[in-house]
Amino acid sequence: MMAYRRFLSCIATAVTIALTNAQSPCLSASVGRDLQLSDESNSAPLPLGFSFHYAGVAYTTITVCSNGYIWLGDSATEPDSTPSEAELLALSPRICPLWGDFNPGAAGSGHIYFGTPTPGVARITWAGVYPYGTTTRTSFQVELDSADRIRVTYGNAATAGTTNMNYVIGASPGAGAASNLVNFASMPMTLPSANFAQVLAASTTFAIPYAAVTWTFTPSGNGYAGTSQPCTTNALPLPAAATTVGVGCPTSTGLTIYETFAPGALDLSNRNRSFTPNGCGGYSVASGVSPTFFVAHANDLELSDDAVAQHTLPFAFPHGGASTQTIWISSNGFLALGARNPGPGCCSPSPSALASGPPRIAALWCDLNPTAIGSGRVFADSDATTGDYVITWNGVYTHGSTTPNTFQIALSPTGRFTMRWQSVAATGVQSLVGYSSGLGAPTPAASDLSTIQNLNLGCRSVPLSLAANVGSVPSLGSTFTLTANGIAPLPNGAITILLLGTEVPAVSLDALGLVGCSAHLALPEIASFLNASMGNPTTSWSLSLPLDQSAYGAILMAQAVSSDLGANTFGYRVSNGLRWTFGL
Repeated sequence: MMAYRRFLSCIATAVTIALTNAQSPCLSASVGRDLQLSDESNSAPLPLGFSFHYAGVAYTTITVCSNGYIWLGDSATEPDSTPSEAELLALSPRICPLWGDFNPGAAGSGHIYFGTPTPGVARITWAGVYPYGTTTRTSFQVELDSADRIRVTYGNAATAGTTNMNYVIGASPGAGAASNLVNFASMPMTLPSANFAQVLAASTTFAIPYAAVTWTFTPSGNGYAGTSQPCTTNALPLPAAATTVGVGCPTSTGLTIYETFAPGALDLSNRNRSFTPNGCGGYSVASGVSPTFFVAHANDLELSDDAVAQHTLPFAFPHGGASTQTIWISSNGFLALGARNPGPGCCSPSPSALASGPPRIAALWCDLNPTAIGSGRVFADSDATTGDYVITWNGVYTHGSTTPNTFQIALSPTGRFTMRWQSVAATGVQSLVGYSSGLGAPTPAASDLSTIQNLNLGCRSVPLSLAANVGSVPSLGSTFTLTANGIAPLPNGAITILLLGTEVPAVSLDALGLVGCSAHLALPEIASFLNASMGNPTTSWSLSLPLDQSAYGAILMAQAVSSDLGANTFGYRVSNGLRWTFGL
């Protein structure tokens, strides 16, 4: 707790920018969450938290389009980058603060956000988003409230993108509404209906005529009373980011075991091999540990020829000092562990491909075709008896053959995996069977898997790594979660410490006995957080970041260290660096 308070009090010392135009800024930096919209995309329906009435209809949700407009309700259609009054009048109800062609997915572009800063108010923000094909930052906000008001604020003027499109500002209930063109330069104004629009014809040098202004549309009769208030232009911060720097230590060493077979030379039918974790990142290989073939397969993955599909396990599967719930299943007889897509692996497997790709279990890597006429299929099911998750290739033909191959891979929550071969022939094709920790692991000579009874593959050295959790970024006013992987098993790996400090160029720590490790932050650190990891391969920290607007743009560096007497003479593993850039 003391470290956390010190973190909150010291974070301001790490900032590199200060508040500007604090008197009466146009745009609020309290923008809510990043919708992660890309080019030509709609958000999921977003709950307002109240009823917003427009054109006699109450809406409780909206959908935000990257192209500068808001669908009312759940009636969104395809994202539209061709603004016109005709489309505004014809399609679903929407409010258009600045309908154009924006690309928040472009490298360096700002993003689009949604939040409910106070009860009864919903705020949507385009924060420094590029018009398509440009690097001109355009910022504007829309607020809808429980009094049915619409408030639109322009921070700066948008310019035309390379598509040379029009812009449309306005609102319409759609469904064939009548035309009602207006000119917002004449604000304040009375709008007799809820349907109104201004079309701004674009050119390559065009900039909209509205900036540094807030318009408020208050319900009046069947329409609105529009008022205008100037404000001071301010630039919103860029999106928050977390970037890995360097690699951790100790140096990674991998493990590989395999056997290759000429067409029709397989000798593994009615056999099995279990790989049981040996406590140091490797495996003990034996037969008969988990021999029972699982026959209750029912969940057809509907894999086509030369296909690979991402799949989520019902548990975290530990392997090589890390763990994953994500696997990739190939129709060609193997699965890969982790987030990296291995590709389908067609059509000539090799030891070098096995060792250089992601961690992979190849029960029968060859050219299989589950969509051939008469062929069996690929299944993935939980075994209620053992608790294993089992991937089964059931009677699958090899390419150009009608000889079925039935085999499976069973994954245990303990980290053990078993390859079982009921009947395999791989007629007409070359095949490979084996396992590799991948990612550049050494490639030894082939083994004879049919004769192995008890074999210790040895130990695997896994560096400590630090990364932000998927979808988590150091956004001020939010919770940022990051995880260390590669913690040593007990009796080592008892504690893991997260250090936060200012970034420095990588400094070798070899002189301290931390051979192969580098420091990426300056000591003394700004703050530190200790977790009792107790040999678990991973540990996480979730930090609530204060909404301190003076910290936007600031950069911090994070590193993790974990106890491991076997790693080096100093007795610790050190992670890569993780650079935090505070932003929206």
